Amino acid sequence: MFRNPRVIKTVVLWALLISFMLFTRPEKLPVGVLVVPLILFGLALYMTLRLAFEVLQRKDSNRGRQRLFAIIMTLAVTVCVGLQSIGELSPRDFITVLLLSGISYFYVARNTK
Repeated sequence: MFRNPRVIKTVVLWALLISFMLFTRPEKLPVGVLVVPLILFGLALYMTLRLAFEVLQRKDSNRGRQRLFAIIMTLAVTVCVGLQSIGELSPRDFITVLLLSGISYFYVARNTK
């Protein structure tokens, strides 16, 4: 069916996340296990972004910058989802995460080749 292992990993990560969220109740889980869906979400989002960049890439595109952009976007979205899940995401927090993500992308992209 799929020959690309990245597609298989992405589908498996999303399936794990969905099944974890369907078959568990957060109020009955230990506190440490509550981080698992956030980690699965971050990994699945990263793999999805990498797949999208792979499909949409040009021949002269820089894969290192694509990976860097995927990592920073994933971290920003995951932090926002994590803050929202505990009820602590305000517009000020969102703008701060957005600004830090943009600054870190430009800083790291400029200092790497």
